[in-house]
This record gives sequence, C-alpha cells and structure tokens, in this order.
Amino acid sequence: MTLVALDADTIRALNDGRSAWVGGTALRWPDDDRRVLGYRLAALEADTASAPYLLHVLLDGSGLAGRIGCHEGPRDGAVEIGYYVAPSHRGRGVATAMVREFLDWLATRGVRRVRAAVGPDNAASLAVLAHFGFARYDEQWDDEDGLELLLETGLPGSTNVYTHGHHESVLRSHRWRTAQNSAAYLVPHLRPGMRLLDVGCGPGTLTMDLAEQLGETGHVTALEPTEQALDLARAEADRRGTTSVDFVTGNVQALALPDDGFDVVHAHQVLQHVDEPVQALREMRRVCRPGGLVAARDSDYGAFAWHPAIPELDRWLEVYLAVARSNDAEPEAGRRLLSWARLAGFADVEAGSSTWCFATSADRAWWGGLWADRVVDSALARQAVDRGLATERELAGIAAGWRRWAEQEDGWFSVLHGEILARA
Repeated sequence: MTLVALDADTIRALNDGRSAWVGGTALRWPDDDRRVLGYRLAALEADTASAPYLLHVLLDGSGLAGRIGCHEGPRDGAVEIGYYVAPSHRGRGVATAMVREFLDWLATRGVRRVRAAVGPDNAASLAVLAHFGFARYDEQWDDEDGLELLLETGLPGSTNVYTHGHHESVLRSHRWRTAQNSAAYLVPHLRPGMRLLDVGCGPGTLTMDLAEQLGETGHVTALEPTEQALDLARAEADRRGTTSVDFVTGNVQALALPDDGFDVVHAHQVLQHVDEPVQALREMRRVCRPGGLVAARDSDYGAFAWHPAIPELDRWLEVYLAVARSNDAEPEAGRRLLSWARLAGFADVEAGSSTWCFATSADRAWWGGLWADRVVDSALARQAVDRGLATERELAGIAAGWRRWAEQEDGWFSVLHGEILARA
C-alpha cells in the first residue's frame, strides 16, 4: 500500500467540488467526509508550508479507499492526525496499514509526538491507535462530535540526545550503582516471581541486582535505545551468570511492548534525559499491569550541595545545566517526578528522596576523578564546546577544580534524588 500526498492545488480543487487527477485516478471526495476538506483548506491558507502534512490518500484504482493526515503542520515537533476509511474498505486492515505508513513518514520528517481525538464509542479506531502505542491523556467536548478522548504517542524513530554519552568515565559511575545504593526505595516491594522492565539499564549492575531480588522464578527485561548500549548489560549478565534477563531495544516514549506485561517498571536516572517525561511515564504505566508499580529515581542537579566553595564547580554546574537543557532534557528532574506522575494519570503516588554522599578520602578521589575526566573527555565536553557553551580551556580549568575539591580533607558532596512509586 502506498499513500499519495495531495498538494495545495489538489486540496483547493477538491474543496471546490471539482475532481482531480491523483495517481492516475480521477478523484472525487466522498460526501460523508467532505467537511474535512474545509478544515484542511483553512490550515493550508493559514500556513502554505503545511500542505505536505494535511492529506494523504489511498486509492483503489477507481476512487478513494481511505485518507489520513494532520490537522495542521507540526508545532514543536508534534501533530494531531485524523483518518477515514471508505465504507467499502472497512474491516480489511486499511486503517492499520494507513496509520503505520503515515507514522513512518512523519518520523522521517522529524515529528516526535502524534496526537489524535477519538469518540469513546469508536472501538475500532481506539483499537487501531492502541496498537501503535497511543495512550489517553485527557478528554474534550467537541461541538460537532461530542465527547472525545485525547490520545498521544511518541514515534519510535524519535530519540533523545544522551548528555553523558558512554565514555569510560561515565560507565565508571554507572557500574558503581547497585540495588542498595540506587533502588533501596523499591527493593522492599519486590517479590520472587515478578516480571520487571528496567528502562535505561545502562551497564547492568543495578539490573542484575534487581534480577537477584526476583529469584529464579522472576524475570527482568532490560531496555536501551541501541544494541551497542545493551551489549554493556549483556556483558554484566555473562560475568555474573545471570540467565533471567532478556534484552530489547526501544524508546521509553513509544515502547513496542504489550499492555500490562510487567509487575514492575523501573527507570533509574532516565526521565531527566528525555524530552517528554510525562509521555515516558504514560508508556511505563501502559506496559505495567493494573495494580503494579512504576518506579523512578532521578537526580536533581540544581539541589546538589558541596563544600568547600570552589568557583570551578559553580561553573561546572552552569555548563552542565546548559548542555542538558540544550538536549531538551531536564536536569532538575528529581523535584518534578511527583508532578510528572500526576500529569501522566497516576492517582496513587508515593514520593520521596534520598542522597548519595561523598565525604571520605576514597569517595572524594573517585567522585572528583570521574567528573574531572567527564568534563574534558565525555560527550558532555564535546557538546559544550560544539554548542559554544564552554571552551576547551575552560573545561580543563573545571577539571582541575574537581581535582582540587577531591584533595580537601573537609570536602563533602551530596547528590539529591527524587523518587516515586506510582501504582498503575
């Protein structure tokens, strides 16, 4: 099946009641779908550049089999879509095929979020959209169509830039993480035999700890955006001999996983790095069984505290916040988790906080050393320089500041984390 995009002249002709030649077919618009032409013409007149997004049609050789398109051109990477299937073609998978092809096309155009409004009694459309990960986020009253459910999904092709990257200095930190120091708020709720999804599993030390908590009858699915990232976790599983973990690639904002598939969905230091954390939580909720737990823990850079005062560390925080936000990320995620969870539709949320504290000589050497390396060697450094947020010389000075802090006998550093346990 191939959809054909209608150009501006064709949309105008059809709206005027004229036929138009499209793909070798004399196309006339069906009377029961004519009002959509007026809506799309109004969008076209408001923004002529929106034309490629407005109407894509499926032809059967003699006329219109179906159409799909956006209400207007993209705004901030998001669109709202609507579709129609001719009565003679309903019940034959046409809607599913059109939605699949159109979402793929939107992804190639850089669209990240797709929304739709559907009547609550339209079971067929609700089922089609659920197949592509659309989840309800609100409802509205439309004067023509009545009550509508508002649905949204992320496109699988949409990705977020990971601020830290995977330099050794980053992995040095991530491999230190355990269930004890990074998931103590969740561990008391884990039981043997549970199924757990670990979103953003990283190098897998925390993932394998969680697998141990679930015992031989439990199972963990480890998720990362790329196979290369998953290879780090696979290596940790091999090192430990852990066999109750499988590995999948995916985007937390549009998970290609079935509904209600897990007892627990866990994300550690993930939501601060995505551009749509509320949508990520909606997806985590969707794949969690009713009554299950969605658990998230994120640091809050703006609430970090240290002693003694060192100007280079002040500048480090300024640079980090600027780089993270240039990636459409939120480095002060910890304080926002409760709010995001409520926006995602959770009613039962337990929120708290915990800290990492580095105050011994060994801890200072480790923490200060890895950040001294990160600010000159990791993806963070490249992004800061490439975007004009810092110079290489300045980053070298920040690295020296980190080492100077690590040498202080009274040096102390606290990393605040927000935590949520949200009942699906």
